[in-house]
Amino acid sequence: MFGINDALSSFGGTSDGKKMLMYPFHTLGNAATPDFWRTCLSYIEYLWCTGSPVYSAALKSAIALNITEITYTDVEGEGELSLSSRNTIERDLMPILGGTKELMDLGCDLMCYGNAFRSLYFPFTRYVVCPGCKSQYGLKYVLDTPDKFNFQYKLSSVELGADETLPMMGTCGCPDCGYRGKVYIRDMLSSSKQDISIVSWRPQDIYIESGAFDGKKCIYHFRANAEIKRNVTEGRTLTLLTYPMELLAAINQNGTFQFNDGELFHLRDTTLSGVLTYGWGIPRILSHFQLVWQLACLYKINEAIAIDYSEPKRVLTPAPRAGASDGVTADPAGTIDLLPYLYQAKQMWETNEHARVTFLPFPVQYQLLGGEAKNLVPDNLLQMAEDTLLSVVDVPVELYRNTLAVEGAPLALTLFENKWRWFRNESERFMFWLSNKLTPRLGWSPVKLGLLPLKISSDIARATMDMQLAAQQSMSWSSAFKGIGKNYLEEQRRIIDEQKTIADMMKELEQQGALAGLVSGVTQSQNPASAGQQPPPPEAMGGDPMAGGMGMPPGGGGGMSPQGMGMMGVIGSGMTPNEFEKMSPVDTLEMATMIAQQVVSAGPGRRQMLNELRNQLPETLYSAVKKEVEKLDRQMASEGKMMMQQQMGGGQPPM
Repeated sequence: MFGINDALSSFGGTSDGKKMLMYPFHTLGNAATPDFWRTCLSYIEYLWCTGSPVYSAALKSAIALNITEITYTDVEGEGELSLSSRNTIERDLMPILGGTKELMDLGCDLMCYGNAFRSLYFPFTRYVVCPGCKSQYGLKYVLDTPDKFNFQYKLSSVELGADETLPMMGTCGCPDCGYRGKVYIRDMLSSSKQDISIVSWRPQDIYIESGAFDGKKCIYHFRANAEIKRNVTEGRTLTLLTYPMELLAAINQNGTFQFNDGELFHLRDTTLSGVLTYGWGIPRILSHFQLVWQLACLYKINEAIAIDYSEPKRVLTPAPRAGASDGVTADPAGTIDLLPYLYQAKQMWETNEHARVTFLPFPVQYQLLGGEAKNLVPDNLLQMAEDTLLSVVDVPVELYRNTLAVEGAPLALTLFENKWRWFRNESERFMFWLSNKLTPRLGWSPVKLGLLPLKISSDIARATMDMQLAAQQSMSWSSAFKGIGKNYLEEQRRIIDEQKTIADMMKELEQQGALAGLVSGVTQSQNPASAGQQPPPPEAMGGDPMAGGMGMPPGGGGGMSPQGMGMMGVIGSGMTPNEFEKMSPVDTLEMATMIAQQVVSAGPGRRQMLNELRNQLPETLYSAVKKEVEKLDRQMASEGKMMMQQQMGGGQPPM
């Protein structure tokens, strides 16, 4: 039923055979490869966590690179969801996924064990129900107040109810009716969305029953390990509050807990069809075990060299006497008792006393022994072993060493994308399963969760060329946007949605009166009559009352230039300098913008108009007008440049 050990034997052969056969393929690393399933999982778990940092770090980098932004596709229509629906789903989904943490953990389990098991946990509140008066109390409250209820839990008393009766767990007293005996347990699902979580199951505790014709559909069993059994037996508070009653009953019977169809999601790393896996995925580290073993041996050699040869030994010896007639007199050890001076030299070496003077009757020579570790470390062998291991796990060496350049290795990056596409497909399959489980529970719009395409090989030059071809109408904008991983029509729809959202926000602000005061203040500053003042009569402006609506003579004369008349029409005649100074900063900015528009539209007469404004307006208002004029000039120059580029290109910009 659970014959994964046969799969390992089929995959790598038995250990006895590896020891007996002296073929070159059967090395020490091959002989050390575990061939028992539970031992294998524990071994590769150790290698991933502490035994082989290069292997795990490289794969973690590759996993992180393949986890891109989550997409939200409408399964009933085409394209992505609306902005409001997406925001709702994203607000509920991000706490469950922990950002990208759950996807990262999923990839690590898959790369390490070759298998990843996930399920969803929907929180519930467990109640104790009295069989007599039907009163119910929260189990946490019952456990926290033992004097009131005297609840006694026993694993042997856990049993599931039959014929629509409630399951039972231990004995308890009821403070309402005085009942004492077995009580019922009732679980009620919580309505909170924040407590929904993804459960990771240890592969060591999972048993698979296979046998389907296509070899894909399996029945999954869970057998509690010693730690879980101890928590259940002792009746730990969190265990009693969170474990399903069916799982507790299975542990009580010393049996396995069977998952319902579709409740446990299984990701597996497939291998050749000739290998009997019985529903399991074979950890790929078994294929690279010899390389991991070899690299570990080199690291051990490097560690031994670092310990023995890194720190040199310092030696002091008396130097031979110069000019001695024979060897005895040349050596100070032959004529002088060195013991007293040896003590002085030792004191000198070990004492950090400043200004200390040590007397020796002979010259001393200093020598270092050892310290040649840098010459003995197998740098080339270590780098070669690391590069080989990274190559077989489909990770570019530059990616592991953080020296990856997109422009420098397009072929390697393209191969990386293609070799890791299977992992992205498996991750998207998990996201699809997750959306199907959460949509009816959380009331989402029908959605298909996925990941954005990985486009690290699309360099800037290619994207720029595609945009130029689209501007010349030699390529569609959809194809140009596709090269950078974007959907042109979807981006346009997002722009429309954003504009609608902004319009709704502005409308809401106007309804709340946030803009009413601003409009009123600007109107008063522009209309003297609204501020309690009367505009001057037409005669005061030097014109005939019957000549025109603004009091201007038909010929445009009358003592004031047309630019001056336009200026007075903008700022409101009759306002004193004190009234200008009392204007709010918002009113000042609004009036400066309107005056600047008049100045820019004045054409050749703008200089004269600015001179008149300098003489009549306060310094603060005139400075604001000047800044707005410069801003409008830059804006008009930029728009004119874009229009010339579009006319020269012959294309139309994206809408």
